Amino acid sequence: MEDLQRKIDDYLLGRLEGDALISFEEQLSQDAQLQQEVEEQKHAIQNIERLEDRKRKNRLELIHANYIVQSDLAKRSVEPNRARPFFWYLVGVAAAVGLLLMVYYFSQFQSPASLYEQN
Repeated sequence: MEDLQRKIDDYLLGRLEGDALISFEEQLSQDAQLQQEVEEQKHAIQNIERLEDRKRKNRLELIHANYIVQSDLAKRSVEPNRARPFFWYLVGVAAAVGLLLMVYYFSQFQSPASLYEQN
């Protein structure tokens, strides 16, 4: 039985040649049960190929999706962000104003050394 299955596989996959091929085709033309087994094996091989195609397709879709995500992230990191320079400009202005207010506030008081001398 295993030898017959192997011959059917070899026949369907195109691995039988010469006398072996001729002999198998003669046997196939005369044996209805063998014809049925060949058809069943052919359908099984087709189903396996379809399954492999689906797996390959799913894998390619996953790779494609990952590529799209990565390329989108790369585009975002390369594109200049116009809001950042303006934000840092505002931070610099706020820091300068704060520094000026601190200088003014502390200049209103006398130094601790002069307070000590007055007493």
